[in-house]
Amino acid sequence: MTTPADIKALLQHSAETLTQWKPTLNDERKELAFSFWSRLLENGKAILLLSEAALVNEAMTIHRLSIEHFANMVGLLKGKVSPEELQKQAEADLPKQARYIHEDDIKEPTLTTENRERLQRYRDSTEGNPVKDPGVNAYNLLHACDLGFIYLTYRSYSVSAAHSTILSALREGDPTKAQDVLEHTKDLLTLAMAFVRETST
Repeated sequence: MTTPADIKALLQHSAETLTQWKPTLNDERKELAFSFWSRLLENGKAILLLSEAALVNEAMTIHRLSIEHFANMVGLLKGKVSPEELQKQAEADLPKQARYIHEDDIKEPTLTTENRERLQRYRDSTEGNPVKDPGVNAYNLLHACDLGFIYLTYRSYSVSAAHSTILSALREGDPTKAQDVLEHTKDLLTLAMAFVRETST
């Protein structure tokens, strides 16, 4: 049975490895992968704190984000996604968000004049020149890396904790699930370290 002390030890060992190897990197793909790894380690610390406070749903929500960081990290390390594709994914998502903000501001003005002008300039620059969605997401990356089994946890945590649904509203944090979150966190940290070792030797 995984204990908080086990997670702390894994986090410390991972952080030490990250500190040792990061200065030796001269590859944009690996540098970005290690940045996602760093975010994964920070999330591990947050999960520990939330678990200790019996905030199980909140710990699940953070672990779901950890799976996204892990998918991006491993996808980069295994060459299943490039920094350019991740950038295009971000660019493909932004115009839609800008449109929503613009529409909301028309209905009920909340932006400053300066921010409204900046938003309009951005929308003008992207209108008629949409970025094709490259389809970079946790599902595609995990399956491309033969890690589709992790996606089951991702979806489970999405429905039961991370998204505002009737299930997450009615389902109180189950103390018996706290151990599951620790086990999943340990597994993800262990797998992350294994992939780093595999691709950094």
